Amino acid sequence: PFIQSMRRFPLFSFKDGMETLPLALAQHLKENLLLNRAAALLAFDQKGIEIQLDDGQKIRADYVVSTLPTFALSSLLKLQ
Repeated sequence: PFIQSMRRFPLFSFKDGMETLPLALAQHLKENLLLNRAAALLAFDQKGIEIQLDDGQKIRADYVVSTLPTFALSSLLKLQ
């Protein structure tokens, strides 16, 4: 029934608007969320991901959530 319903209504929203999702993520992540920072490089290894910021700071992470278009994200990848 759910899939059939989604076929009829492929677009969705939240009761309080689309901003609901990023606000909930920000509330959950709190001190682990960096705003107004630019990534310069993403390097993947067995331990996770190393993110180098444009100011040279390096951060280790288990996951990265990106809203960049694919072409922009691929320009940050460090190929081994």
